[in-house]
Amino acid sequence: VDYEHQTDYARANGQPAPAAGWIDQLAVRDDGIWGRVEWTAKARAMLSAREYRYISPTFTADKETCEVRVILRAALTNAPA
Repeated sequence: VDYEHQTDYARANGQPAPAAGWIDQLAVRDDGIWGRVEWTAKARAMLSAREYRYISPTFTADKETCEVRVILRAALTNAPA
């Protein structure tokens, strides 16, 4: 998990893409895909201070069924897609 999808933009903007945390478990449930994240100290503090609210995943999906195929990465963000 990074911040604001910076991993996707780092090459173009030259900015670092530090980790906010690492997903160590995923589970598919009736109401969505759930994950357990081991947050960095910085991310934990930012979440506690309510500086970030959402997790926004980057994934591939089947074009016909819209079924998620692979979760590539995720980001802390305040404007999830």
